[in-house]
Amino acid sequence: MPILGWRMTDLNGKDQRLYHVGITSVLRRYFLCAWFALCVAVLSVISTQAFGQTGAWDEFESRCIVPFENFEAPVLTGLKDKPVTISHRIRVSGGQDVQAFTVSEKRELVFDPKPDADVARACSLRIKAPYTRSDSEGLRVWKKNQTRLGRYVRLENSPNETYETVDWIEPRLRVTISESSHGEYRTFTIWETTLES
Repeated sequence: MPILGWRMTDLNGKDQRLYHVGITSVLRRYFLCAWFALCVAVLSVISTQAFGQTGAWDEFESRCIVPFENFEAPVLTGLKDKPVTISHRIRVSGGQDVQAFTVSEKRELVFDPKPDADVARACSLRIKAPYTRSDSEGLRVWKKNQTRLGRYVRLENSPNETYETVDWIEPRLRVTISESSHGEYRTFTIWETTLES
């Protein structure tokens, strides 16, 4: 059974003709549209699984750095409590009131309100290996921007990669990036020190 359709052959609207569209050409168009929609759906699912979770550094920055820079508590909403173990202590001497949280299967966040005498509070995000590119992409951008703006400087004599605020905030903040001895964990930590600028 033919399907009727209109076709303009002229921009002025003259010479409009009625023409027949075969059922096979309609089915071909529907098939192509359905195939395209299926490809888009599959790609969106794959990209959500691969890239849906923010990078570890971005998570650390939004949950720990930004609140500390604004003299606020870390953002702990949406996290599941986790039993605290000795490995969660940010400093060996402290750790009496440590709170540990599960962020995802590969990440955990630790907040210590009073690690020791020279640190007022600390927040860290620990990531299990293997690390993804998105885990460290935000870190690369943050280091470049913060050092270029002069907000943080790298401390060269530190055993871990360490950045400290200069004179725009008191008390000073210190950010460290460390890796466990066997490379199974990478930890981002921000310390609110008791040092003045």
